Amino acid sequence: MESQRILLRKWSPGDYSLLAKNLNDKEIAFGLGTQYPYSEQDAKCYIEDAISKNKEKYAIVFKENGEIIGGCGIHLFENRASTNIWIAKSYQRIGLGTEALKLLSSYCFSKYEVDRIENVFFSENLASQKMQEKIGVVVQMQEEPTVVNGEPRIKKFGILTKIELK
Repeated sequence: MESQRILLRKWSPGDYSLLAKNLNDKEIAFGLGTQYPYSEQDAKCYIEDAISKNKEKYAIVFKENGEIIGGCGIHLFENRASTNIWIAKSYQRIGLGTEALKLLSSYCFSKYEVDRIENVFFSENLASQKMQEKIGVVVQMQEEPTVVNGEPRIKKFGILTKIELK
Protein backbone atom coordinates (compact mmCIF):
# COMPACT_ATOMS: atom_id res chain seq x y z
CA MET A 1 0.00 0.00 0.00
CA GLU A 2 1.33 3.42 -0.79
CA SER A 3 0.40 7.06 -1.01
CA GLN A 4 2.28 10.09 -2.22
CA ARG A 5 4.73 10.17 0.71
CA ILE A 6 4.54 6.81 2.46
CA LEU A 7 4.58 3.08 1.91
CA LEU A 8 2.99 0.54 4.24
CA ARG A 9 4.79 -2.78 4.10
CA LYS A 10 4.89 -5.90 6.25
CA TRP A 11 7.53 -5.97 8.97
CA SER A 12 10.66 -8.06 8.34
CA PRO A 13 13.39 -9.46 10.63
CA GLY A 14 15.76 -6.71 9.51
CA ASP A 15 13.47 -4.15 11.16
CA TYR A 16 14.04 -5.16 14.81
CA SER A 17 16.47 -2.39 15.69
CA LEU A 18 14.50 0.37 13.93
CA LEU A 19 11.25 -0.66 15.62
CA ALA A 20 12.96 -0.74 19.01
CA LYS A 21 14.64 2.62 18.43
CA ASN A 22 11.41 4.36 17.41
CA LEU A 23 9.17 2.80 20.07
CA ASN A 24 11.68 3.28 22.86
CA ASP A 25 10.30 6.76 23.46
CA LYS A 26 8.38 7.39 26.66
CA GLU A 27 5.77 9.70 25.07
CA ILE A 28 5.08 7.39 22.13
CA ALA A 29 4.86 4.33 24.39
CA PHE A 30 2.50 6.19 26.72
CA GLY A 31 0.29 7.28 23.81
CA LEU A 32 0.06 3.70 22.56
CA GLY A 33 -0.22 2.07 25.94
CA THR A 34 2.79 -0.13 25.27
CA GLN A 35 5.65 -0.90 27.62
CA TYR A 36 8.55 1.44 28.17
CA PRO A 37 11.43 0.94 27.82
CA TYR A 38 10.91 -0.96 24.57
CA SER A 39 13.84 -3.23 23.77
CA GLU A 40 15.11 -4.90 20.63
CA GLN A 41 13.92 -8.20 22.13
CA ASP A 42 10.39 -6.70 22.44
CA ALA A 43 10.61 -5.66 18.78
CA LYS A 44 11.81 -9.11 17.76
CA CYS A 45 8.88 -10.79 19.55
CA TYR A 46 6.39 -8.37 17.97
CA ILE A 47 7.74 -8.78 14.44
CA GLU A 48 8.17 -12.56 14.66
CA ASP A 49 4.59 -12.89 15.92
CA ALA A 50 3.29 -10.67 13.10
CA ILE A 51 5.21 -12.70 10.50
CA SER A 52 4.43 -16.18 11.84
CA LYS A 53 0.70 -15.47 12.17
CA ASN A 54 0.52 -13.34 8.99
CA LYS A 55 -1.01 -10.47 10.95
CA GLU A 56 -2.02 -7.18 9.35
CA LYS A 57 0.91 -5.29 10.93
CA TYR A 58 2.88 -2.81 8.83
CA ALA A 59 5.98 -0.66 8.94
CA ILE A 60 5.35 2.90 7.75
CA VAL A 61 8.16 3.90 5.40
CA PHE A 62 8.85 7.50 4.39
CA LYS A 63 9.41 7.22 0.64
CA GLU A 64 11.67 10.28 0.45
CA ASN A 65 14.47 8.57 2.39
CA GLY A 66 13.32 4.93 2.78
CA GLU A 67 13.32 5.21 6.58
CA ILE A 68 10.83 3.39 8.79
CA ILE A 69 8.99 6.17 10.62
CA GLY A 70 6.24 4.28 12.40
CA GLY A 71 3.93 1.33 12.47
CA CYS A 72 0.28 0.46 12.08
CA GLY A 73 -2.07 -2.47 12.05
CA ILE A 74 -5.56 -3.83 11.61
CA HIS A 75 -7.36 -6.00 14.15
CA LEU A 76 -10.36 -7.91 12.77
CA PHE A 77 -13.50 -8.88 14.63
CA GLU A 78 -16.82 -10.26 13.28
CA ASN A 79 -18.18 -7.40 11.15
CA ARG A 80 -15.84 -4.67 12.31
CA ALA A 81 -12.18 -3.82 12.60
CA SER A 82 -9.90 -1.62 14.66
CA THR A 83 -6.78 0.15 13.47
CA ASN A 84 -3.80 1.54 15.31
CA ILE A 85 -0.96 3.78 14.24
CA TRP A 86 2.10 5.50 15.64
CA ILE A 87 4.67 7.83 14.11
CA ALA A 88 8.23 8.45 15.32
CA LYS A 89 8.58 11.78 17.09
CA SER A 90 10.84 13.37 14.45
CA TYR A 91 8.15 12.77 11.78
CA GLN A 92 5.11 13.95 13.73
CA ARG A 93 3.04 17.05 12.96
CA ILE A 94 3.50 16.97 9.18
CA GLY A 95 0.43 14.89 8.28
CA LEU A 96 2.12 11.52 7.82
CA GLY A 97 -0.01 9.86 10.51
CA THR A 98 -3.20 11.08 8.88
CA GLU A 99 -1.95 9.90 5.50
CA ALA A 100 -1.09 6.45 6.91
CA LEU A 101 -4.38 6.09 8.78
CA LYS A 102 -6.39 7.01 5.68
CA LEU A 103 -4.41 4.54 3.56
CA LEU A 104 -4.79 1.77 6.15
CA SER A 105 -8.53 2.43 6.60
CA SER A 106 -9.16 2.45 2.82
CA TYR A 107 -7.28 -0.83 2.51
CA CYS A 108 -9.27 -2.34 5.40
CA PHE A 109 -12.62 -1.42 3.86
CA SER A 110 -11.58 -2.70 0.41
CA LYS A 111 -10.12 -6.02 1.59
CA TYR A 112 -12.53 -7.00 4.34
CA GLU A 113 -16.29 -6.96 4.60
CA VAL A 114 -16.51 -4.81 7.70
CA ASP A 115 -19.31 -2.39 8.54
CA ARG A 116 -17.10 -0.05 10.52
CA ILE A 117 -13.71 0.58 12.02
CA GLU A 118 -13.81 1.18 15.78
CA ASN A 119 -10.67 2.83 17.09
CA VAL A 120 -9.68 3.28 20.71
CA PHE A 121 -7.34 6.00 21.94
CA PHE A 122 -6.52 7.59 25.26
CA SER A 123 -8.27 10.81 26.26
CA GLU A 124 -5.06 12.82 26.67
CA ASN A 125 -3.87 11.86 23.17
CA LEU A 126 -5.43 14.84 21.40
CA ALA A 127 -3.16 14.42 18.38
CA SER A 128 -4.65 10.97 17.78
CA GLN A 129 -8.17 12.30 18.13
CA LYS A 130 -7.53 15.14 15.66
CA MET A 131 -5.85 12.80 13.19
CA GLN A 132 -8.81 10.43 13.29
CA GLU A 133 -11.35 13.21 12.93
CA LYS A 134 -9.51 14.45 9.80
CA ILE A 135 -10.31 11.19 7.98
CA GLY A 136 -13.95 11.09 9.13
CA VAL A 137 -13.84 9.19 12.43
CA VAL A 138 -16.74 10.21 14.67
CA VAL A 139 -15.54 10.36 18.27
CA GLN A 140 -18.11 8.92 20.66
CA MET A 141 -19.11 10.52 23.94
CA GLN A 142 -18.48 7.20 25.67
CA GLU A 143 -15.35 7.01 27.81
CA GLU A 144 -14.05 4.02 29.73
CA PRO A 145 -11.63 4.00 32.67
CA THR A 146 -8.80 1.47 32.41
CA VAL A 147 -5.36 0.79 33.86
CA VAL A 148 -2.36 0.56 31.52
CA ASN A 149 1.11 -0.28 32.80
CA GLY A 150 -0.12 0.41 36.33
CA GLU A 151 -1.50 3.88 35.51
CA PRO A 152 -5.17 4.88 35.42
CA ARG A 153 -6.18 6.03 31.94
CA ILE A 154 -9.38 6.94 30.11
CA LYS A 155 -10.13 5.26 26.79
CA LYS A 156 -12.11 7.11 24.13
CA PHE A 157 -13.77 5.53 21.13
CA GLY A 158 -14.16 6.58 17.51
CA ILE A 159 -16.14 5.00 14.70
CA LEU A 160 -15.46 5.20 10.99
CA THR A 161 -17.70 3.87 8.23
CA LYS A 162 -16.80 3.55 4.57
CA ILE A 163 -19.20 6.39 3.78
CA GLU A 164 -17.58 8.75 6.33
CA LEU A 165 -14.00 8.07 5.15
CA LYS A 166 -12.59 11.33 3.75
